[in-house]
Amino acid sequence: MSIRSLKKVLLPGHLALVILLQSCQVYNKTSVSLEEASQTELRAKVISKDEEKLKYKRILSENQEYFGLKKKNGNWVKFPLEELNIEELLLQDKKKSTWGNILLFIGIPLGMLLILYIIFLFTWTVV
Repeated sequence: MSIRSLKKVLLPGHLALVILLQSCQVYNKTSVSLEEASQTELRAKVISKDEEKLKYKRILSENQEYFGLKKKNGNWVKFPLEELNIEELLLQDKKKSTWGNILLFIGIPLGMLLILYIIFLFTWTVV
């Protein structure tokens, strides 16, 4: 297998993985109240009583009512949240999300280089 054909195969896959993994979010394991979530400006994952997982940019509080802010069709939309319907409300762990993205961004290229090196070792012949 030539280097050019390896580039054609690995480069698009590598770029797709990097783009996908850049949006990786890590959430805390402990649930918080709607009041606590509305006081932060962190992303939130809401798990409803029927096991539906919803992700919001942040939780807003207006007149004792709570809303999840989410982008839909290019516009920011507020979705009403009912405290009785929420099983868990998890906030984003910014530190872990940042480190996870850094490690993935470094780990993927290093893994690709390791694979290329192994392929090179097995296919290289002394003439």
